[in-house]
Amino acid sequence: MNENKAQIEIEDKKRIAISDFERLLEKGSVGFYNSCEITQVFLHDKPSKTASNFYTLACFSERSVSSIEGRFLSKKLHSVNKTKSMGTIQFTVPIDEAESFFNHAQDGEFQIGDKKSRLSDNFVLLPKQFVPHLWGSAEPVINKILKPNFYGSSYIIEFFDEEESVVSDLGRVEIEKVFQFIKDCTDTSIDLSSVYDRVGGLIFQFPITVLICGCRLLESANSIQLNFQRHPELKDGTTLSIVCKTSQDDVVTGFRVLVINPKDGNIDIEIGDSDNLELFVSLSNSDILMHHTKLHFLREISINNYMSLAHAEPRKILTSDSNNPVELSIAAPSPMQIGRRREKEYRDHIRWRTQENKIITNSGDYLVLQPGERKEALTFIRRKLRSVSEMEEICLWDPYLNTQDIIDTLYFETTGVPFRCITSLKGLKKLIQLESADVPDKRTPVTFEKIKQNQTNSVRCLSNNLGVQIEFRCQHSRYGYPFHDRFLILVPHDEKALPIVYSLGASVNSLGKLHHLIQKVTNPRVILRNFNSLWNNLSPKQCRVFLLPDDLRSLK
Repeated sequence: MNENKAQIEIEDKKRIAISDFERLLEKGSVGFYNSCEITQVFLHDKPSKTASNFYTLACFSERSVSSIEGRFLSKKLHSVNKTKSMGTIQFTVPIDEAESFFNHAQDGEFQIGDKKSRLSDNFVLLPKQFVPHLWGSAEPVINKILKPNFYGSSYIIEFFDEEESVVSDLGRVEIEKVFQFIKDCTDTSIDLSSVYDRVGGLIFQFPITVLICGCRLLESANSIQLNFQRHPELKDGTTLSIVCKTSQDDVVTGFRVLVINPKDGNIDIEIGDSDNLELFVSLSNSDILMHHTKLHFLREISINNYMSLAHAEPRKILTSDSNNPVELSIAAPSPMQIGRRREKEYRDHIRWRTQENKIITNSGDYLVLQPGERKEALTFIRRKLRSVSEMEEICLWDPYLNTQDIIDTLYFETTGVPFRCITSLKGLKKLIQLESADVPDKRTPVTFEKIKQNQTNSVRCLSNNLGVQIEFRCQHSRYGYPFHDRFLILVPHDEKALPIVYSLGASVNSLGKLHHLIQKVTNPRVILRNFNSLWNNLSPKQCRVFLLPDDLRSLK
């Protein structure tokens, strides 16, 4: 029953999308198109000598062409691994050929002239979607895989590949290599790493060129001025619907609806407020948008600045890294006001309170710890380990990491996810010299073999290691490189999904003993890449502390 409903929904979307395609392609609907530029990134399988679609963008243009024009954007195929290479090809085709391409794509076929290949058997054809040129001060992320429209926004109709089988046999590093190659060799600078869910897909882009719309705040701050520039071929009888809405703190503070016949020039609209303006411009009696944006206006600027006045005498200091005194020029700050000092108004009170609420609401991914809060720190880590699903592995990176730390944290993940851990000989020397009965004389050298023996004994004594899969390596001597920061890394099965990384702020054995912060990292791919780089430099034979369950027999 549910499968039937899902299939009916897919067929309805396809029917609507085909109708949308025909409407958007009509001259004067959103543009006056004469051709279509089709850019395909393809993956080439070396053994079978077949190509599969990695991503295709078909962008309509006013440029006139009489026949199919094609060129390779990459000089040669770029090797991805032993069995895969990739390339990019671009065609410019007349409108009728673009329509034929759209029709063939519905059957999963890539066909331009005599060029044929398979696209995907798992496409879902989606109805038109409006993509704003700017959304407030930010650009919608999907614009990173579209061709820039300098006139404004675009519509897209896309074939979404739900299975993304084209990357099923590529590793994380290989996928990143592919993304960088695409960005470097396509003249549109397609950045699939930011919109990786579109891998395997096909998008038709309809740049909106019939009308250019701009907006600015008038001096009263309660009115806005819209500026229109019409396409020369746009019919004079065309009318537009304009909807303006302002809001603050989830309350609508202004609302206007107008129907106008646009002329080149300006139109003033009084709303009553200008905070968080949301603007819609569409063809009258139509579901086709011309313009949509959110704007936040800057009314005035007041800057507190400081002018530094130099002292005649320098500051003289002795440092630990120099035998000579160091002289530093000293400056005393003198406050200076630029612009009119602005008293607080009602907007400020509301804005500060809403910002505070957002900070409190979104504060779940960090934990500030005071001395004596070790239990709270371990509870936070264990909760994170139990709350994630579909993880391929969990990595722990800490220069002072020992077996007890691993058991205190990672062993609380009980679904059989493999663990990889890295410690350092330099860090563990201090711990073993202080805590281990195996080394009663602190002057006795602590070697990697002693570390290995000590930690192997610990893992045997502290747990029965039931269901545990773990490899523990140690950085020492010429293997790898010294490191300082401490990270917990959760690696998802999906190669394209972002890993989840927490900076621990202290070694696991010191969590909650001193003031520190456990915080989610905003650029996790870099951390995982660096972890893997160090891991690969730590030879299993020379750097492995233990491997479970393989070493269990030797531990008995």
